[in-house]
Amino acid sequence: MKIFMNTKGDLKSINFSKIKLKRIFLPIFLIVGILNSYSQTNIRNAQALTENELKQSYIISNSVDPETNSPTQKIMACAGTAAYDNFAAAQNLIVNAGFFAGTTCGTFQGGETAACNTAGDPTVWFQFTATSTTHYVQIVHTGGSCFFGSAVYATAALPTTACADKPINCQSSSSGPLTQIYQLTNLTVGAVYHIQIIYPSGGPCGSNATFNIQVTTANPGGFITNPQYESTCAAPDPGCWFNSPPAVGTVTSTCASYPLAANGYSANAVFSVAQQFTSSASWSNFSWQAIITSNCGGGNVVWLNWTLYNCSCGILTCGDINTLTGNGLTCSTCYILLYQFELANCSSFVTVWPYQNVPASPVPCTPPLPIELIYFIGKTNSGSGTILDWETISETHTKNFSITRSADGINFSEIATLPAAGNSSSSKKYSYTDKGFNMHGTFYYKLNEIKQDGTAGFSKLIAITLEGNKDLTHFVPNPASSNFDIVFGKDALNQETYLVIFNALGQIVKEEKFIPETVLKNINIEEFNKGIYFINISTPASSEIIKYKLVKE
Repeated sequence: MKIFMNTKGDLKSINFSKIKLKRIFLPIFLIVGILNSYSQTNIRNAQALTENELKQSYIISNSVDPETNSPTQKIMACAGTAAYDNFAAAQNLIVNAGFFAGTTCGTFQGGETAACNTAGDPTVWFQFTATSTTHYVQIVHTGGSCFFGSAVYATAALPTTACADKPINCQSSSSGPLTQIYQLTNLTVGAVYHIQIIYPSGGPCGSNATFNIQVTTANPGGFITNPQYESTCAAPDPGCWFNSPPAVGTVTSTCASYPLAANGYSANAVFSVAQQFTSSASWSNFSWQAIITSNCGGGNVVWLNWTLYNCSCGILTCGDINTLTGNGLTCSTCYILLYQFELANCSSFVTVWPYQNVPASPVPCTPPLPIELIYFIGKTNSGSGTILDWETISETHTKNFSITRSADGINFSEIATLPAAGNSSSSKKYSYTDKGFNMHGTFYYKLNEIKQDGTAGFSKLIAITLEGNKDLTHFVPNPASSNFDIVFGKDALNQETYLVIFNALGQIVKEEKFIPETVLKNINIEEFNKGIYFINISTPASSEIIKYKLVKE
């Protein structure tokens, strides 16, 4: 069965009897049902216990197994309180010193967070000092088939909220596993890290659970229940953003997919991924979801935590599976969302597709548009110099325009600065005359936009050929990417013109004869390779061949 929630919050059900369960798509925000399965799991595990184990539930045993020379412990009732039952008195673990035999016989401190655990009251604390950037924490249950949870923190004070004091790794006490192995990376050598172990009392292990715990620098062997992050805030993956709630097929066909089973994820493994997105609408709330293919019937995650960052990795807010929506994002702003969730106790997980969306009809962002240049052209005017004209469609925070000139297209000198409109959504025309500059040859002019904060905006380059005092022809733009326009003066119109383009080796790559009837003639160079080209134009309007140098970018 596929279960999903419509935009009104109503549950709908569709029968998929003809589809194999392993292809069921379940949105994460509906799959909290697994949290209620713990009591049924405990009942099942209690039935699996032997009568002898039940009789020993009151015994606290620290005997040594003669074969393994390691502590052996049975199911027990809590007798007294462990010395390391609070954060301040955390039991110190020496890296690579072997197992410490522990018990969850402790208390739940006032305000102490249970991390990703939805139930649990007895907690105990351990700590270790990192000796390298990578460590493994192995916790092995030794008191029967009852489950416990754990979390690893980098905080120096008692964590009191699951959001602000988010653990760097977490494992739920719901349905297992009985052996937990954390792979901790990017640790700070010399820093102290704390481990919280929590047990929901009242299960088949009574009010207490026993375990062995160790910290190592090498993988102790076994299934890593908390693999490394797929991506981090510092190096996020692309996010998948929708301006309205998408259909399942839309998500799975357009969003980035993360194979689970193929990458070693299975029941109770913790999956983590960071995705970057840019908001594109104004709204009162937003949502982040994920679709998982699995064979789970009642849900496919145990818990889910998320953290929202700005794109400088500063934490903005965070939450859990019960708060998958928020508000207050700024339009056209970069954000990074970190997902972290534990897969449910099912046998098959295939793929996950995280995504972000607006759950209600959004109001599109109307951010100020960047400056858009319609044209930048130049022409000679006998006795007056070179006239430069340009027009913009819109401008945003533009302070002024800088005009520079070059004789070789490489070395430029500023010849003028003109004030800009600043902010405008309508077209603006500008003109500047480079007076008295009527030298023979080809010269280059560059138009530069200067922002109000002093940074540079766009830059546009053109080349103008000056042939004495005659207004013959020039072409724009230069450099050019796919095409350029030849701009003809009045003396060059309606006369047979011959165009030849050479590459840097002197080979002819294009030649064309035409009679210009209008002032613009477009030349396509899209198939040209990037580089420098030389253009010869022969026209009766000039006694000499007009020569240009073109840069193809």
